[in-house]
Amino acid sequence: LIAEDDNVTRRMLQRTLENWGHTVTATQNGDDAWQAFLEQDVRLVITDWIMPSMDGLELCQRIRTHTTGSSHPVYIMLLTSRGSVQDLAAGLNAGADDFISKPFSQDELRARVQAGERIVTLQQELINAREEMERLALTDSLTDMFNRRALIEIMRKDEDRCRRQGKPISLVLGDIDNFKWINDTYGHQT
Repeated sequence: LIAEDDNVTRRMLQRTLENWGHTVTATQNGDDAWQAFLEQDVRLVITDWIMPSMDGLELCQRIRTHTTGSSHPVYIMLLTSRGSVQDLAAGLNAGADDFISKPFSQDELRARVQAGERIVTLQQELINAREEMERLALTDSLTDMFNRRALIEIMRKDEDRCRRQGKPISLVLGDIDNFKWINDTYGHQT
């Protein structure tokens, strides 16, 4: 996703990124970029700092607020003619991951985009691993059903909800007699 109000820079960025194999949505201001971000699966954002309506810092902040705690990592790169240490700090504090100065070289842009891709890929792998560990911690490996820990947590939440709503709660527990004989005769997989 590109957010750049200068037509020449926006078209050059779009053409360059498309030549590198990326699918690009190019917008001319922060408001349009924000709408595009909400409507599409965006993993990399390149935004100008100074734009009409919503500037790049506000766009960074909105994206970070929106994606905090989500399983959808996004890499944000600020593209600007500003280059002081204070500007760099302000951009990073707003939620940008990287900062590239105008005019930019295509070699530098390519290196930074590739670094962003690597970071997003690693973040996604970590998120997937965490979700899988959570699933394994809460399910029985043989039946893939909730384990005791998960059931107790679910029951606590249901109990709290029923108390708040003044409604009863029920639990049905089943037991199979001589289950050891079934395991011994037919095996655990059965």
